[in-house]
Amino acid sequence: GYGASAETTGSVGSFRRYSRQFNSNFDKLYKKDSAYFFIDKKNRLHPARKSSIFRLFPDNSDIIRSYIAEKRINFKKEQDLQHLLTFCSQFATAY
Repeated sequence: GYGASAETTGSVGSFRRYSRQFNSNFDKLYKKDSAYFFIDKKNRLHPARKSSIFRLFPDNSDIIRSYIAEKRINFKKEQDLQHLLTFCSQFATAY
């Protein structure tokens, strides 16, 4: 891409990439991508998805699974991920 930034918010990290493409109908077309990651105690990145959170909190996967379903957590929304990690903070720390 033509520009990139990295941010860390608590235990949720995100990378944003902006790319420029040319299209025959428009002079320029920009696209914004975001990818979210969980960051463990050893600063290792884990893609923000259900399998990662279950791997980080294996002893509590059933209750976390229920929370995700009840709160309808969207793993592509930073605010939902922050709520999920706030919920998970009551359990033993992840690795």
